[in-house]
Amino acid sequence: MGVELDLHEVDATGEEALVALGEGQFDAVVSNMALMDMAEVEPLMRVATRLLRPGGRFVFSISHPVFNSGHWQWVHEAEDRGGELVETRAVKIWDYLQPSAELGIGIVGQPVQRFHMHCPFGLLLKPAFDAGFVLDAFEEHGSPPGMGSTSGRPHSWSNYPLIPSALIVRLKRAAQHWPPSRRPSTSCSARSTSSAKSISVHARSPTST
Repeated sequence: MGVELDLHEVDATGEEALVALGEGQFDAVVSNMALMDMAEVEPLMRVATRLLRPGGRFVFSISHPVFNSGHWQWVHEAEDRGGELVETRAVKIWDYLQPSAELGIGIVGQPVQRFHMHCPFGLLLKPAFDAGFVLDAFEEHGSPPGMGSTSGRPHSWSNYPLIPSALIVRLKRAAQHWPPSRRPSTSCSARSTSSAKSISVHARSPTST
């Protein structure tokens, strides 16, 4: 038996268009690898709590904000340990707490550069907590060896299976909302285009002109 889907394309930062989808009409909101490409997430977080029924969930996946975001480098070293050559792969990280936005390569071979927008995990979650969400669960995922078309490259996440490249988070709408924090407003900002289809949120890469 088929399932009917009602698809809408709206700006994921446009609160009025998102609210028009129907307040309190959804059990879940899902965003797959999109939030880290959005210029601002505050509008979406505010509206998501209004779209969800009590106890509804907001599940999203992002590039890992520690190991796969902002200022980082792959490190591949080899050393002689008692006559045996031992290789070590690691990730070097700096300035993690500093939000940033820089143009760079999204996928090797991609014809257009994309913005790499880095936001520390706590700063990313702050708009969610202010909107009335609570953190329900999260998982860190690495890439299994040999996974994907880039597995043959020396610097590929498939060669770093014990370092998580992605983070999956489940937020839950709190039974009772509390006022937003009175601390000075802080947010991660950068330029990108994004869209939402139904209640699945996607991010678009800029197209070439």
